[in-house]
Amino acid sequence: MINRWFFLIYTLLVFTSCGESNPHKKVDVQEETIPFVSERMDQDIFNTDFNQAGPARQKLYQKYGPLYCAYVEDILKIGPCQSDSSTAALKGFATYPDMLNLQKDIEQSFSQDILDQYNSQFEDALKRLHHFFPEQKIPAIVYMNSGFNCASFATDTQLAVGLDEFLGEKNQFVKQLPVEWFPTYTKKDMDPALLIPSSLKNLLYSRFAVDPTTTKNDLLNELVYHGKMMYVLDVLLPKMDDSLKMAWSASEVEWAEDNVWNVWKELARQEIMFGTSVPKNKKWFEFAPFTNAENIPQDSPPQLGIYMGWEIVKAYMSEHPELSPADLLAEKDAQKILKAYKPKR
Repeated sequence: MINRWFFLIYTLLVFTSCGESNPHKKVDVQEETIPFVSERMDQDIFNTDFNQAGPARQKLYQKYGPLYCAYVEDILKIGPCQSDSSTAALKGFATYPDMLNLQKDIEQSFSQDILDQYNSQFEDALKRLHHFFPEQKIPAIVYMNSGFNCASFATDTQLAVGLDEFLGEKNQFVKQLPVEWFPTYTKKDMDPALLIPSSLKNLLYSRFAVDPTTTKNDLLNELVYHGKMMYVLDVLLPKMDDSLKMAWSASEVEWAEDNVWNVWKELARQEIMFGTSVPKNKKWFEFAPFTNAENIPQDSPPQLGIYMGWEIVKAYMSEHPELSPADLLAEKDAQKILKAYKPKR
């Protein structure tokens, strides 16, 4: 079977690609209504009186539920959310001078007018999520101060967004972050323009996670999975530039477009496409200054595997306009999806 598909991959290389539009981006959902909610957990925490630990903790938990526990336990990592010691540590976080100054900077950088604009974009995207996936719960958008620990965090009913993670690389606090923990390429992704696509991408990966019991762990299946997530993100954000969805600069997009043939030739090698080595496959998708996969130059943009997976899925959906985004996610045969891809030479 592998040899047959290896032959198919190289056969595809002799063709040029056809148009790869996304017809689902044209669907108008403005008349649809959803229960959209936006909350400011950052302000609630920094304005809480923690002198009485129990009532303070319960008030926050009653409002934010499991997200409050995730914030305390998984994001800040200060201990069990219902313990007095953790509440004392949360008080320390919210009263520490550097954190107080960071919160002030967040509130200055993200005024209510600016957040209203973000909320409008989130609401439009969630309307589209509801239209194409009506069974999905609409999450409340919860803004937080993560102390530079988390850009976004999704629960079943909430999407938390770390405003501190989108202050921009020129922000005074971001500049002071130690490079050993926050390399230059990670600070680049703190662009406020990436707040919407980055957060929604995290939501999609949370809602439509890989089922390891039905999915092979080879590179092809990883490519297609990431491509599916990017296709749905494209559906949710039809007017947003693709560079923002990839968190790339214009020059990085240009590099990918100019080198798609050479990248594909590397991917199409049998031992690469069907390889199951986690360390080797990870290099195609990980956050890094460039794609550190074998034979990919250092002037490449990062996460070329996501870009190539997106190209593969776009070609498949262009060839099958009768399919919905839900149909795409339901299709488990990655080789079937691959058949439609005819890379540009």
